[in-house]
Amino acid sequence: PPDRGPDAGGGRANPVTRPAPGRSPFGGEGEGGWGNTRHRGSLKGPLTYGTRTAATRLGVLINGSINRRNFGSDNFEPEYDLGADDQPLGGDDALDEHQVRLYDVMRQRIGLNGVVDYRISDQSSVYLRSIFTQLQDTEQRNRLVSAVGDGELEYQHKNRTEYLRTLNLTAGGEHAFASGLQLEARATYTRSQEETPEDVEITWLQEGVAFSPDLSDPNLIQANPSASALSNAQNFGFDAVEPSESNTTNDDFIGALDFTYPYRLGAVNGTVQFGGKYRYKDKVQDVAESEMGLIDSASPIRLGDGNGVAFSDYYRGDFETGRFDFPPVITSNDEVIDFPARFGDVLETDAETALEGDLEDFDAQ
Repeated sequence: PPDRGPDAGGGRANPVTRPAPGRSPFGGEGEGGWGNTRHRGSLKGPLTYGTRTAATRLGVLINGSINRRNFGSDNFEPEYDLGADDQPLGGDDALDEHQVRLYDVMRQRIGLNGVVDYRISDQSSVYLRSIFTQLQDTEQRNRLVSAVGDGELEYQHKNRTEYLRTLNLTAGGEHAFASGLQLEARATYTRSQEETPEDVEITWLQEGVAFSPDLSDPNLIQANPSASALSNAQNFGFDAVEPSESNTTNDDFIGALDFTYPYRLGAVNGTVQFGGKYRYKDKVQDVAESEMGLIDSASPIRLGDGNGVAFSDYYRGDFETGRFDFPPVITSNDEVIDFPARFGDVLETDAETALEGDLEDFDAQ
């Protein structure tokens, strides 16, 4: 029958909301925390309000919640050129690449759902139900890549923000006829969205770097670039910037009419169910990717030359400087996003990379 089977929102789940209460509840909670890695706070809490008025015919229930977490991590990742001897690490083994990564993440989830219902009579009622959720995921990744085998240092900063959103609206009603026939009508609209408005990574490069790798402690592998390589941020020249963005939406519409009629045949009682259902789905994906570098006639752009912020002011944490150093100046979060527009007159786009993004676009119904 039409009232069987899921009315899945975004192809994921059936959202179910509580009906409006017969009383008027109000309540809330709150809690917070502190992350030692990045010395930032987090919070979360729900809030609920409900009421029923107009001689208990009109009911309203609203729930909201927020969960915001700030956290991060510091780590390194080595890659080796392993030799032929039997030693676990050392001997004729060599360090080929060493990456030091600093991650800063802000993850926030908000939710809001509400129900309004009205009892027209003892036989009839109508309702409107809604659910909205949004997950925001913002990540900053600063990475120092020691390409020991190539004699190069790369400083990279990636700034990415992603949103996952779901909106569900359901309107419906019920009516009982004097004959015993029961009618339920409903219409549901759901939009689910995955949007990445900002995903930009910038790379600064320094060539001709001397390294003195130390593999003596497997838990603390060090590339040890020369002190002069990291003493001046302007040793790093702009190499490339890779901006991208994407947006994927799913739209679902479902309309249904369900009838239930009771019957009795002798000593046998039962019900007959019949009705109809309409479904419509549409999925659209739009992706834009590019890789931009300096035009041949442009002068070099140096890290810290009219751009960047002091690493000591940017970084929040207990990173062991002296063992794993970063340039004294690094790009700020906003500078990463603004770089293509700020230097657009001296940048050129790789056509093949832009085409790859266009090939991922589609509209499916």
